[in-house]
Amino acid sequence: MKDEKLVQELEGLKKRIENMDEQDQAVRSKLQDLAQTIQNKLDNPKDEEKHDAVLSHLEEGAVAFKVKYPKISAEFERLIEMLKNMGI
Repeated sequence: MKDEKLVQELEGLKKRIENMDEQDQAVRSKLQDLAQTIQNKLDNPKDEEKHDAVLSHLEEGAVAFKVKYPKISAEFERLIEMLKNMGI
């Protein structure tokens, strides 16, 4: 069962990414990709294939945007931590 708080936070993050004032589509696309990766983990929590690689990808992505987008990066970090705590 999905954690409702995590789902709500992820949906909020997706909306903030969609509405952010960013001219660079590549940046928006990368952020959307990270959000989709989290969504995929929620949709398939038992899928252990490449589990560590997925978490590393998410963590690296959150760090990569930390300077220019600290709030969004912090949200990603919080979601990643929630995934870990849920054992996903």
